[in-house]
Amino acid sequence: MSLRLRSDSPLFNKFIDGLMADRTLNNQHVDKTVTKMEEVISKYSDKALMAYNKRLDNITSKLLRIKVVHDIRGIDLRTLFDAKLIYDKALIYHSSQLVGDKFYVDKDGIILSSIRKPLSSVGIYISGEKATYISSMFMNAVPARLAGVKHIYVVTSYNKIKNKRLFMACASICGVEYIYNLSGAQAIIALALGTKIVRKVDKITGSGNIYVTCAKKKMFGRVEIDDLTGPLESIIIADDTSNEQRVSADLASQLEHNESALAILITKCPKKASAIRANINSLVNSSFSSNNIKHNWSNYGLTIICKDSMSLYNIVKRISPEHLYINILDAFKMMKWINSTGIIFLGKHSPIAIGGYISSCNHALTTGLSSGFTSTISVLNSTTKTSAIYLPTPESLKTIGKPCMELVVIENMKIHALSISCRLHGS
Repeated sequence: MSLRLRSDSPLFNKFIDGLMADRTLNNQHVDKTVTKMEEVISKYSDKALMAYNKRLDNITSKLLRIKVVHDIRGIDLRTLFDAKLIYDKALIYHSSQLVGDKFYVDKDGIILSSIRKPLSSVGIYISGEKATYISSMFMNAVPARLAGVKHIYVVTSYNKIKNKRLFMACASICGVEYIYNLSGAQAIIALALGTKIVRKVDKITGSGNIYVTCAKKKMFGRVEIDDLTGPLESIIIADDTSNEQRVSADLASQLEHNESALAILITKCPKKASAIRANINSLVNSSFSSNNIKHNWSNYGLTIICKDSMSLYNIVKRISPEHLYINILDAFKMMKWINSTGIIFLGKHSPIAIGGYISSCNHALTTGLSSGFTSTISVLNSTTKTSAIYLPTPESLKTIGKPCMELVVIENMKIHALSISCRLHGS
């Protein structure tokens, strides 16, 4: 069972630091394994990739590269329409980030310019360990397509995808050229080095397990990467006005992701915390639950009771979560005090589960080591970027809730679906 802590406990900070350290990506065994993979793939190329497919993923097919074609025959059109709506939402959101070339004339008449050019190719890693994340393809491919990238590739365990037609159709919508039937660290290495079948790319995006992240770290310099993404982190802040059932579903939904997913409830209301914990325990032991959820709730599920707001802010800052859901009466007021999180969800009708489908954050590393495929240094590198999602009414949730539900069900995220549906049906 998860732990319940008080922020004023003597060893609280030490415990939090230990928990975060336990989830770091420093693992000598993983590092040695990935180094050996790089050596084998460098020597044996595509034969090594096929061997890893068979040994690690039980994929015997020798077809490593699949040409993306636009074919919607046999696909449920309603599901495809819902997927397209999510794509359109991502397209609109990322269109606002487009920045054209800038030209300046200083007081001496010297013309200065800031010129942006698209990368030639991008490889998108889509994890296939627990589910097929069509939404991840949208969120990674849309920015690349808008930027003008000519060649977009996807690497994933294609043979394991249940609805290959839908996945292929969505890849076509995103402008993906090829799907490589690969997963794990070997997929990252192949994209970075290039083989006869797998084309070398300028940049790799998309998150995976610790082996994938280690491979990205090793390949950085030969290729640009988006980020060294670790296990998922989510914090939900609740008060005495928060709906217990909804918050329980929201927090439990975050446990559906990769192993070591951290899900934390922070509140100043002990009774509310007890009720939410009881609900989550019921969900964990229900038919909705997966082994991932049970493992993560036991090891990385936390409930923290704070006496005051300052303690609450300090905890959020200390953890700096990927997702922060402020589910309280005056969410906007609290948001002004928080600046150490990847994305913020505000208000009663904005569950974290909705964020993976209608919004995402873009992260681009800058470095002087690989000027051929990295962005130039600018003032933006000295700022932080936080996104916020606010759905003001139940009606606004209904507009996008149903399409999201379709993809959630496809991706087998049952408690994500519960998180959304309990709002759509007025629970």
